[in-house]
Amino acid sequence: MQGINSTAETKQISIKRRDVPALVAQIHRVSIRYVRYVLAGERDNPAIMASYMEIVEQDNLLLQAVKNAVTL
Repeated sequence: MQGINSTAETKQISIKRRDVPALVAQIHRVSIRYVRYVLAGERDNPAIMASYMEIVEQDNLLLQAVKNAVTL
């Protein structure tokens, strides 16, 4: 029974935010590096920046809704 207790004790919840630059790169069919250049201001691409900002904003709204629901 030692194996059951040790795995239950060491089991942790891992919360990871999604990789937004990779998602935007997939949507716009460009490289992740290019998206990171746009985010750093080294390249100018309003469509990529808009997509990135929209995804981040929606993720934040979803996270806030979950936090509000859990605290009720």
